[in-house]
Amino acid sequence: MPKTPLGVFVPIGQIDWQGGTTKTLMLNRENEVKRYVMKFEITHTNGATPALTVTDLFRLITEIRIVAGGRNNIKMVNAIKLYLNYLKNYGIVPSYQCTTTASTAGLKSWVIIDLPLNMFDMLRPHDTIFPTYRFQNLDLKVTFGSATSVGTNVTVTAGTITISEDAIENYNRGLEPYGFYKEIFQSKKISSTNPKESIVLPVDMLYKQFTFVSYVDGVLSDAVINGITVRAGSKILRQYTSAEIKENMMKRYALTASSQINGFLVIDFGERGHATEFLNSLAKDDGFKQLTIEMDVTMSGTNCLVEQYSDYLEIVEQDPAATVKA
Repeated sequence: MPKTPLGVFVPIGQIDWQGGTTKTLMLNRENEVKRYVMKFEITHTNGATPALTVTDLFRLITEIRIVAGGRNNIKMVNAIKLYLNYLKNYGIVPSYQCTTTASTAGLKSWVIIDLPLNMFDMLRPHDTIFPTYRFQNLDLKVTFGSATSVGTNVTVTAGTITISEDAIENYNRGLEPYGFYKEIFQSKKISSTNPKESIVLPVDMLYKQFTFVSYVDGVLSDAVINGITVRAGSKILRQYTSAEIKENMMKRYALTASSQINGFLVIDFGERGHATEFLNSLAKDDGFKQLTIEMDVTMSGTNCLVEQYSDYLEIVEQDPAATVKA
C-alpha cells in the first residue's frame, strides 16, 4: 500500500554571515520541496544617523543559488528578487524587524526570506514542486555583501541564516512529467539615455515572467526605465510604458502603496495560470527563435544599473529506467 503524502516543515541548517564571501549548505535530497524559508538575523552597530529598511536587509545578500549536480542552476538570483516574489505571491511585505537606535552596538535586526520552488499563480502549482531526490548533489550557495553595504550608518558585525524546508514526504508522482521553476538574472549597466537599450535572451526556454530591477547610485529607483518592448525577431510581442506595468502590478498584487515596488517592473506571460500561455522559445515546439528586450532608458545619477530576471519552466519527462538525474 502506498504511503500517504505528509507535509513537513523542519529546520535543515544554518549559514553564518561573512562579508564578501560565499557560503554553502548541502541540502536534503529526500522530499518534494515547495519552498525554503530563511530567517536572516544580523547583529549591527549603528552610527549617529542610522537608516535601515526591509529592502536593505534583502540587499545584504548579493546572490542566492541552488545548484544541482554541481552545475545546474535551479536558482540564481539576488535576494532583492525574493522580496518582490513575496510581494507578488502574498500581497504583503515579508516579516521583518529593523532596529535604528542611534550610536549603539550589539543591535539585532531580522527578515524572513521565502525561496519558492513551486511556481505561483498556476492552476496546478503541484506540477512544479521540486523533487530533490532526483539529484546526486544539491547545494544552497549564499553570497553576502560587505559589513557596510546595508542601510546608512549601519555596520554589520555578525549574522546567521536559519534555513527550513517546507516539503511533502511520500508524494508519489508516478511517471508524470515534472517542471523545475527556475530563476536566473543578468545585469545591464546603463551608460547613456537610449530609447532602445537591448537585452538578448537565451532561447529554447519556456518563459513565465520577466522582472526588471533598477538602481541609481545603489538606490532602487523608478527613474531609469520608461518603457519595455519584448520582440521575437521583428514581431512585437509586448509593448508597455513603465506606468502601464506599474498599474497592472498594483492591481494584480493588491498592494497598498506604490513605494513597495519602487524600482521594480514585472511582465507576466502566465496571468491566467496556464503554462500554455508562457513565452515559448522551445525548438521542439517550433517556438520563437530570437527574443530581445528593448528598454527605453534614461541615464540617471553616476551609476545606473538594471537587473533583468527571467522566471521559466523546465519540463522533464521521467524515464522509467532512471531513478536519479545528474
